[in-house]
Amino acid sequence: MRPEGSSTYSLLLDFKGNILGDGFVLRLGPEESLLISYTSDATALMAKFDRHIIADDVELENLTGRYRLHSIPAGSVPEAITEGGWEVPGEGMFREVPKGFLFAGSRLGPGTLEVLMEKEEADSLPVTEIPSDEAERLRIVAGVLLIPQDTGVGNFNPIETGLVSAIDFGKGCYLGQEVVARAHRLGRSTRRFATFSGCSAQVLAGTELSIDGSQVGEITSVVKNRDNWVALGWIKSKILDGENRFDQALLTIKSL
Repeated sequence: MRPEGSSTYSLLLDFKGNILGDGFVLRLGPEESLLISYTSDATALMAKFDRHIIADDVELENLTGRYRLHSIPAGSVPEAITEGGWEVPGEGMFREVPKGFLFAGSRLGPGTLEVLMEKEEADSLPVTEIPSDEAERLRIVAGVLLIPQDTGVGNFNPIETGLVSAIDFGKGCYLGQEVVARAHRLGRSTRRFATFSGCSAQVLAGTELSIDGSQVGEITSVVKNRDNWVALGWIKSKILDGENRFDQALLTIKSL
């Protein structure tokens, strides 16, 4: 079990080892933890936990309506730290601030600082919140997957998504452990996630990518990026990185 004060990004898996949801687990005390997810459904996560609580006396509470999560990109973190009078959390740890918490995240790329605050305090943040379309651009350019927006629910395992660091291979028994451990040991997968870019007509989220009429991938998120566009999606492992011509467009692929 992680020590008090720790912040750990983790995945919730089904018995097949596929991803159902994700979140950062803040270890608040000996018997209290806080789970924060960017986009996974709180009700579904709680129902999943509730089904697997057997002998322990555990109380689950949905605090979604109480808090607001604000992501600060790496370039704005020094200003926010100075203006807020905060201290940067140590690696794998979080810090408490008045009515909230600070922890390292990923939504806007490497170096993102997450600020979770009670809603009545959120308007006093020392930095201006970036527009949602710019936040989405930073996320996609950085190759950050959202669950379930990019992965769906129960469709991909951690090896295929490149989220292996969110799996603890030394932990005790949990759903999907054996399947993921076996896939990791074999070191190969039939699919992978990647970024896609191109200058031709922009493909939309949900566009299936095919070669000679046979599907080989799918676009899951897309955004305009200056004079170009960039997207996230999955592709069959046999398709190599670099420029590839699909039935839909000429795209450049870069594995996550």
